[in-house]
Amino acid sequence: MNRAALSVTSPWKRRPPAPARSPAREGKWARYGLRPLPAERVQAPLVEGCAGWLECRVLSEPDVQRKYDLFIAEVVAAWVEDTVWKDGGWDFKGEDSLRSVHHLAGGVFFTTGDRVLAPKPTAGTKK
Repeated sequence: MNRAALSVTSPWKRRPPAPARSPAREGKWARYGLRPLPAERVQAPLVEGCAGWLECRVLSEPDVQRKYDLFIAEVVAAWVEDTVWKDGGWDFKGEDSLRSVHHLAGGVFFTTGDRVLAPKPTAGTKK
């Protein structure tokens, strides 16, 4: 299953999270063909086969969480797949299965496209 299909078919209903090692959680992983990888700094697992991984810890902001249903997190570890990180930036050419999926609105998504570089301004060019 490709990443885009996974994101579009995932349920959007809000549900309480299952405990990290519960049968319900393990069933969801298997249903979508996901495999967990151990994290180094947090308890939650990483997902195998991604283009990059972030381990985060939630910062306690009870008023923001209650009022806006928004959680603020600090990144405590990060990795990127070497095949898509080239010359200091993302480059998915030839790695279609690792393109990231982004939500626009109303169930509409897009995947990252080809890398396009803007020309650098020459000396004396107005911005």
